[in-house]
Amino acid sequence: MKEGCAPLTVSFRDESESKDKIIRWTILYGDGEVGNKTTDDLGNHVYSKPGEYYVKLVIENMKGCVDTSEGFWIVVGEKIIPTFSIDTATICIGEEVTIRNTTGDKRIDSWHVVSDNGRFSHCWKSDVAKHKFVNDVGTFPVSVISEYNGCFAQSSGQMITVKGAVASMKYMVNCATPHDVMFWSKSKNASDLKWNFGDNATSTLDSLTHHFVDRGSYKVSLSAEDKSSGCPATTDTKTIYIKEIKANLSIPEKTCDNQLYVIDATLSQDVDRDCNKGFLYILPSHRPRKNNKDTIMYQFGRTGYQEVTLIVEDINGCKDTMTKGTTSYSITPEFFINDDLVCLPVDLKFRDSSRSDTTILSWDWSFGSKEKNPTYTLRKTDSTIFNLKLTDALGCMDSISKSIRVYKPFSKIRYNKGTGICVGDSVQFNAQDYMTSGSSLNFDWDFGIYGKSKLQNPKIKFDQTGTFKIILNYTEKSSNCGGGDTIEFVVVKIPEAIFDVALPSPLCYPQIFEFKNQSLVEGPVFYTWEFDNKINNNLKDPTFAFGKGKHKVKLSVRSIYGCSKAVEKEYTLIGPEGKIRADKLTLCKGEEGTFSAIDLVDVNEFEWEFNDGGNHFPNTNPVKYKFDSSGQRRVELILKSSDTGCEFIDSILVNVPDVQADFLFIDSLTYCPGLAKFQNTSRGAQQFEWNFGEGNQSKELNPIHNYQQTGKKSVQLTAIDSASKCRSSITKEIDLKDVIEFYKFPNVFSPNNDGVNDFFRVAIKPNYEEYIEVINFKVYNRWGRLIYNNENPKGWDGRYNDVDAPVEVYAYFIEIKIKDCKNQISKGNVTIIR
Repeated sequence: MKEGCAPLTVSFRDESESKDKIIRWTILYGDGEVGNKTTDDLGNHVYSKPGEYYVKLVIENMKGCVDTSEGFWIVVGEKIIPTFSIDTATICIGEEVTIRNTTGDKRIDSWHVVSDNGRFSHCWKSDVAKHKFVNDVGTFPVSVISEYNGCFAQSSGQMITVKGAVASMKYMVNCATPHDVMFWSKSKNASDLKWNFGDNATSTLDSLTHHFVDRGSYKVSLSAEDKSSGCPATTDTKTIYIKEIKANLSIPEKTCDNQLYVIDATLSQDVDRDCNKGFLYILPSHRPRKNNKDTIMYQFGRTGYQEVTLIVEDINGCKDTMTKGTTSYSITPEFFINDDLVCLPVDLKFRDSSRSDTTILSWDWSFGSKEKNPTYTLRKTDSTIFNLKLTDALGCMDSISKSIRVYKPFSKIRYNKGTGICVGDSVQFNAQDYMTSGSSLNFDWDFGIYGKSKLQNPKIKFDQTGTFKIILNYTEKSSNCGGGDTIEFVVVKIPEAIFDVALPSPLCYPQIFEFKNQSLVEGPVFYTWEFDNKINNNLKDPTFAFGKGKHKVKLSVRSIYGCSKAVEKEYTLIGPEGKIRADKLTLCKGEEGTFSAIDLVDVNEFEWEFNDGGNHFPNTNPVKYKFDSSGQRRVELILKSSDTGCEFIDSILVNVPDVQADFLFIDSLTYCPGLAKFQNTSRGAQQFEWNFGEGNQSKELNPIHNYQQTGKKSVQLTAIDSASKCRSSITKEIDLKDVIEFYKFPNVFSPNNDGVNDFFRVAIKPNYEEYIEVINFKVYNRWGRLIYNNENPKGWDGRYNDVDAPVEVYAYFIEIKIKDCKNQISKGNVTIIR
């Protein structure tokens, strides 16, 4: 948003983006002016009048695409010189003044009072500003700044005088003599001073040094007064802390270089712990540590004599220092193992080579030994990580861990076929040798009934069915470490393919072949059926339909282990053929359709069946037929061959739309003469044609019709299916009765405020109010002057220009709208009686 005083010049910059080149820029400035640009240099615009203007940019690229940006506001103001009032121009220090905004211009967005050397603070939206002068005395100018739409104006010329004295003290503590504190007054405009030191001592001097006997905190106050001003005294109060800072440090005389120790300063006195300060620890080989803690943990990381210095500080900034020394000792564990790559189990020898500044007293090994140089047998379940923990004469401890690598000879049974094979298959077995540790393996095979072997790559032929376990054991020649591998082979018989199909003879077309698979198999197998050498199926017992003629069926059975067998058979389908041809597949009820038998082959006789409850039509071609019922109708052509005894049926579906015209007459709308309402109850139709007689028609679904006269009427409805154009018609006779009288126009009323007949209006029977709306309601006096024009929903109250109309006869014109009917107009006279 851009804002400022009028006239305001605003610069615009284009930030639009487009894949295609932008050729036109239109700026809607919001003040009624429009800027049309042919380059992206949008330039400036001057807003000469105050107000708020909403700016938008419209761009168009070379392809004619147009887009409009989101808008933003330009607010333009003018200087509105503020006026204000002050409740009092002279106050004592600490008192409050109230300043009120008296400008009265509602356009001002905010205003601010400037006084008290910039310390005057208030809510910029409130017209009342209150402020206490507590910092200084003297005369202060007052000015008020107003803002309207970013345009500022200032008014000044008034002053506020603040009288009295301002109390203010200063003090200084000498760390060498902390009980003696120097005080001096910085008060303003004071004629009288009074000190109270919080220990029952007082003074009226301008400056002095006061001695506090005991350690502790004291609340010291200074009272200042200007007796000539008549204002009360002011007071400045401060808390003085009398401290005796003392450092106290405790550390061990002897330490281990790898352990943490407590640096203890808990006995230090009067330390100021506020804001993470108070204790400064100067540590060897470490940067100083400052915090508010009287104990810290520290590890002396090197050997020899070292010193720790503690500096403590109190709340007055006074400090004390203490230094303590310690001697640090070191222990360095180390050991060696005779081998770092082993095959289990193995005997290991450990040799200690540790160093210490003092005497090592104990060796603790993770496998339980307390010896300096132990021997240990490592087995499969043991850890391969070894830890040595040392303790010296000072109690210093340290530990070290080492690990060794364990290897195991490895080999695996490999073979040139899967673990499932067929009887008669030979398998080449291979054992992988192991050379990682510079040795090789001995092999020992166990093939069960097929014998044993010590070869690395033996070959076995399996001539029996069953499950056979193959076992390989191996050992490393150099270490005698070993292992084994086991695998099972499943040997199955070669499958035999057999199938059959149960069908009567002869094989008449059409025929569904349900094949029965009777193959002899062992274990999981795959079935593949081939129909006429090209159509495949993998079901065990498939179903298939063939055309007329000869057909080949082949079944192949393959074991999951690769062995397979196949069998092939041939079938011949015979019989008549033919098709139905219809001139239409959609017929209206009662409409005649023509059906023909075509492409007849091997047919001696045929018969038509329409499944509509009608007659059969033998050996008729073509045949014409009308359907008397609606719905989906199946037409069948039964073809027969006396030569083969086979029969074939072709069929088609014919759609007979269910179109039924019907309606209900609703005669309950007796409030409107000649009004008839109809409810369409037809089915199967989307278009409708109504004939109401009297030359009136309609195509609505549920029409409402106004007849000129009541009585009996003949109404016809035709229902039409849009898709098929099938039609259905119905004619009904209705009886339009005369309407009841449910409203009247009174000819007299008595507007005397007695609650009875006080208004002239249309009188409507209860429960009929929703049917009537008064459109025009005019009342004229005997000279033709309009004295009432539908001003009151209750009607005319018999008054004109707030004065009772005379008792006489008046003319009226009333037009009412009756729901669903023509408007009714009534003209007549009405008489006022009082």
